[in-house]
Amino acid sequence: MSKTFRISFDNRSKHVLLDALKKELTIAEFAIRGGDYSDKALIHHEEVLQLIRGVLYSKPIEEPSTGEETDAQ
Repeated sequence: MSKTFRISFDNRSKHVLLDALKKELTIAEFAIRGGDYSDKALIHHEEVLQLIRGVLYSKPIEEPSTGEETDAQ
């Protein structure tokens, strides 16, 4: 059985993650364009694409209100 992990990140972190993953995708694409059609290269490319989709499609989680908020008027 494989392990599953969950992470939480803010909007800025989401952008940083996507930028880093897109750079890695460019490297993976470069290897394939250079003629590396090995299973390792193709699997790596697909895994990076899946990670990009997972981060890109992630939605913010609405935090339930605790009632401790105060109005400053």
